[in-house]
Amino acid sequence: MGPTGHVYAFIPAEQIANCASSEIAGAQALGREPRYANVSVLTGSLAELRPGGNFLVIDHVADIGSGLRDTETLHRIDPERMKQEIEAAGFILEAQSDVLRNADDDHRRSVFDTSIRGMTDHGCFQIQKALVKSSRPLTRSRVHRHDHMR
Repeated sequence: MGPTGHVYAFIPAEQIANCASSEIAGAQALGREPRYANVSVLTGSLAELRPGGNFLVIDHVADIGSGLRDTETLHRIDPERMKQEIEAAGFILEAQSDVLRNADDDHRRSVFDTSIRGMTDHGCFQIQKALVKSSRPLTRSRVHRHDHMR
């Protein structure tokens, strides 16, 4: 993203119901910090995204096969579980990028550890809302912690 770009961090209503108020407040405060002047934090429902609409899901990677084990302790999620949750909620995985991957991250430390903060391994998925609505909503998984919309 260039100097004139803008990031929209999206917190779905489905997630707000499962988050502590401090988590929501912290995410919303992000958009008010001067160093993040190009970030807007939006809330709403994924149902509001038009069929065929695209957005980007970025999250900290946990070990393959770990599922949701590290979501609450290390703030990480298994990228394979992310894909499962995306597809089960009726979205289509359009593309996956390694642009934010970091092979030096061993996935055993919290993403808030100051020695690795800002240098963690990330999964990056472009997803599309299916043209036909899914009957299964997003679950408590962390697929949506750092969603970004274009």
